[in-house]
Amino acid sequence: MTALDENTKTAAVLAACEHARQDRRAKEQALAHPDMTPELAEILSTSAIQLHYEITATVDTA
Repeated sequence: MTALDENTKTAAVLAACEHARQDRRAKEQALAHPDMTPELAEILSTSAIQLHYEITATVDTA
């Protein structure tokens, strides 16, 4: 209740759920950002949402 500045437990739970939804969407956008790195993905990870970022490059010598 204190962390989300809510007056009731119900309001706090609802606010926490909405925060979790928004946080997940923001993290998905962050993973798509051109400045993302594996290190930043690790920092943004939590025990509930594990983020992995991998750069894959190919070289065609044909």
